Amino acid sequence: MAEPAALTAPGFSAVAFAKRGVRRRRSPVTSPLTNITTSTLNWSRQWAQPAQVRRFSKETEQAMSKKPSVIAAGPANVRRDRLGQGRLSSKVYDAVLSDIMEGHYKEGDRLPTETALAEQFSVSRPVVREALAQLRDDGLIHARQGSGSYVQKPPNTALLQFAPLGSIADMQRCFEFRAALEPRAAALAAVRRSKDDLALLRSALETLDAAVNSGAIGTDHDFAFHKAVAAASGNRFFEVTLSSLEEAISSAISVNRNLSLLDPQARLALVQREHERVFEEIEAGDADGAEAAMRLHIDGARRRVFDGDGGASGNL
Repeated sequence: MAEPAALTAPGFSAVAFAKRGVRRRRSPVTSPLTNITTSTLNWSRQWAQPAQVRRFSKETEQAMSKKPSVIAAGPANVRRDRLGQGRLSSKVYDAVLSDIMEGHYKEGDRLPTETALAEQFSVSRPVVREALAQLRDDGLIHARQGSGSYVQKPPNTALLQFAPLGSIADMQRCFEFRAALEPRAAALAAVRRSKDDLALLRSALETLDAAVNSGAIGTDHDFAFHKAVAAASGNRFFEVTLSSLEEAISSAISVNRNLSLLDPQARLALVQREHERVFEEIEAGDADGAEAAMRLHIDGARRRVFDGDGGASGNL
């Protein structure tokens, strides 16, 4: 029987042929660590070869297709954990705030330890710490080194007549955000306002004044004035941002003005005077004055809601 031509060709090496045969017949070896074939581990070496000899096994393609999903799952899980913790800390915040407002903890009283609160609400200590930090930021409690957390000043209990307990934390955050946003918008408005802007501001102020004099709440008119200030800034993002927060801001304004109706007329007059001062500083082109006037107004509104005082924080 004649041998194949390949075996008798010049330069033929039986040893090399045998080795090539072994390589061709070798079965893929699975790695116990990765559960993928050795061809998968060496895919970069295969990719470096000429295009006509690149070959990816079915196992390689499957393993590579799974890599992105595994990597992406990590951050998503972290985000879910953080969101869950945020919701839990808000619940702890609301529960402790409720106890303070209902008189279970009075001014100067020491709150339970972090461990005790964690056991009470069946949450972790980091969740409790986050809730306590928020209560401190809102001025409701203060910490004493090595002693614990103490009630600083209970919020205005009349607040619960007009706002559900669960909304109070969001209202605090809204005031916090407005204090960072609106004074800067007022400063820019003082520099950039046009005649049309001033006319719109004056009209909004007069409409609000008429509403106050008629005994109306005037929530929409109050927000319209603040939106006119944002529009006068010449930066549309101030106006867009304020508009996106209309529901939250209007809710706080409504609570504020309803609380003002429980007090003497002088309190409503004070609120209106704060608006007038903002307008006067913008009209005068005084950026620093407008910024200070708006900051005084936002801070005064926050204290009228949560502290129950008149909200006057000084003279401009």
